[in-house]
Amino acid sequence: MFMPNVTFDGHLLNSLFFIGALDIGYPTFEPNDSQAGRGAVVGGTHVAGPTHAITLVAKPAHDARSSITTLLEWLDVDVPCPLVISNEGKTRYVIPTGNVTSDPDSPDTVTFELSQPDPLCYGETRVLTIPAAGTVSFATEHPMCDLKLETEGAVRRASDSRYGFSFDNGDFELYVALPRAASMPVVIDCARGTATADGSPTLITFDSDWPELGAGNHTITMDASGTGAGTATLTITERLY
Repeated sequence: MFMPNVTFDGHLLNSLFFIGALDIGYPTFEPNDSQAGRGAVVGGTHVAGPTHAITLVAKPAHDARSSITTLLEWLDVDVPCPLVISNEGKTRYVIPTGNVTSDPDSPDTVTFELSQPDPLCYGETRVLTIPAAGTVSFATEHPMCDLKLETEGAVRRASDSRYGFSFDNGDFELYVALPRAASMPVVIDCARGTATADGSPTLITFDSDWPELGAGNHTITMDASGTGAGTATLTITERLY
């Protein structure tokens, strides 16, 4: 039976093991159980991330005990790390649960579990360059994507001290106010809803909208009416279940 390559946190598990089994879970709807104060309980449901189990069999070309020791070192992380299964075209961010078991009758076999706090999977990441005062076209395959805009050369408009971008011919506009006229770095992270100017946190302007782009063709235009603005980069990461 074909088994794909499996990579965890950049480590190719197939380099030391045969993939014995992949038990990939799916997001579930769980009831909310948090309290809203004064005895009130928040109703409804939320999407909960799944748990996955992977069974590995040490390759005979390697010492099984050494291979399993190396695996445990790879699993010794305390933040979610990327899990990539080669035939899926997506990335999950998972963290080991600490549940690692072995079969006494098969000392070369080990099974471990991974929890996925974020129920979403992430697809291809692309980086596009936006020229000063220019427009770039791009397409998204899925109805959700994370967008991050970065530049080292943001220059504000003289009329209102703003710098920013518009999407899809003005359907969404995204601006930050800059504290001074000189060029400075700006980062706008749409996925986290945060922005920085010259390294300090800042807010998007009141008339801005965090873009919500559906699947299809899109454009982004830099408003570089501030003379001397540099190029910017747009990082696009598609989100999918």
